[in-house]
Amino acid sequence: MIAINTKTQEEYNELMEIYEKKWWVWATWDRPVKNDSIMPIYLKQTCIKYIDRFEYCRKAYFKEIWIKIISFKIFKKNITTNPKYYD
Repeated sequence: MIAINTKTQEEYNELMEIYEKKWWVWATWDRPVKNDSIMPIYLKQTCIKYIDRFEYCRKAYFKEIWIKIISFKIFKKNITTNPKYYD
């Protein structure tokens, strides 16, 4: 499993659009764009799991439980060149 670190609101918004197209939902069953804003102060410290019924958490916690963290830029490059890269 991986988690994606979005460092800007723009990266976060783009990730939510990708999740929306996959018909994925938050762990709370909300659509991705419904919860379209994480406090900007937390963006650099927060990661979002790449899985349906996704959630976000502190970057440090994901590291503690051995979830691989990648930047949004790497995620976008990989998914653009090979849409099934993470599936």
